[in-house]
Amino acid sequence: MENKNTFLFGESFAILKKTWADLILILFLVICVILGLFIILSGIYYLLFASGLVSTNLFYTFRLFWTILTYILSFLIAVIAQILVITHLIKPGIDFKTNLSQVKENFVSFLGLSIILNIIFFLFTLPIYVAVFLFIYNNFVLGVIALALGFALTIALTAYMIAAPFLIIDKNLKVIESLTKSFQLTHKHIGRITINIIILAITIVILNSLSILIISIPGAGLVLSTVISIFLILFAFSYIYAIYQEIKSNEL
Repeated sequence: MENKNTFLFGESFAILKKTWADLILILFLVICVILGLFIILSGIYYLLFASGLVSTNLFYTFRLFWTILTYILSFLIAVIAQILVITHLIKPGIDFKTNLSQVKENFVSFLGLSIILNIIFFLFTLPIYVAVFLFIYNNFVLGVIALALGFALTIALTAYMIAAPFLIIDKNLKVIESLTKSFQLTHKHIGRITINIIILAITIVILNSLSILIISIPGAGLVLSTVISIFLILFAFSYIYAIYQEIKSNEL
């Protein structure tokens, strides 16, 4: 990559300045859909037991089924939300109707990518879970090694695959094409990309901790915490898109 500022805060805020209003609208609509879904599912769940349509003997089995169903629906909503946000970042000013058409066009590919990446991330983070058990059983040396390995694998995967979601929408690539292209675009500059991912992670931890701390402030705490949380979500997307823009400007 060209010799630019290491951190992409300026670029991220420039992106956010152009898109924040529409991104907040998308975020608001997604929250409304999630709350509406939760209310509807909770109501159906209660009515099924109250009416006797589901036997109390099947309580735990049905609850497991209902939990899985809720997770699947939430996952699908998250996929749609990401497509809406990424499309708006790539095409600022796009009207909502056109943005929705992008969801229809890219949903299958984006869903496939999300499933694959979630599975890989789970496998790559397994050493972190192993580390927890090692710490519990006082094996600190192996615990530290497992923890370091888990974080290293997770950061490396994030760095190599960071462009894939954007490529599906920006270049209309399919799942495997986006993964392959993302690796090709990032491997030459993996050090710089990794640094920016670590900086973003540190920023998220700091802002999230601040959000948790100020929520206890009487009166304004909840409002301030909500504002920080919303800003954190929008900033994270903008920063990741700034990374993608820098990759694209030098490689595509």
